[in-house]
Amino acid sequence: MTDLLRDMQLKRQVVARTEWRPQQGRPVHLWRLAPPGTVPPPRSSQAAEIVARRRERDRRATAARRARMRAPVPQPAAIALPGAACRTADPALFFPEPGDTGAEEQALAVCAGCPVRAQCYARAVDNGERWGIWGGVNFAMTGVS
Repeated sequence: MTDLLRDMQLKRQVVARTEWRPQQGRPVHLWRLAPPGTVPPPRSSQAAEIVARRRERDRRATAARRARMRAPVPQPAAIALPGAACRTADPALFFPEPGDTGAEEQALAVCAGCPVRAQCYARAVDNGERWGIWGGVNFAMTGVS
């Protein structure tokens, strides 16, 4: 209720007077309608950098809140496939940058001799992977989904 009254006070629709009330043990605001024809004072302009900082803080807080609300997506792990050749390899090798043919060739070479290559590919398709090298196939290049 007080937010509404404070907003109305800024618009000069109501006027507040502060008075000490011993029954309540604190000062209270006494509100009344503003006289007709009262013009609202100009709003204080905040510095643009303060407004930008607040907006950025609110944006980050909203993003963090939405991230906490999202259910975590289980990530497939090479450990779940016993005997996978990629267990000891660097995981970044299987997610090369676009156009990095050297890293892609290294990852495909690791997959070439893997005994669980078919299971890896099937798991990636089941999980809806859209990029990365899974079971010897570059999903970013083929568009497999």
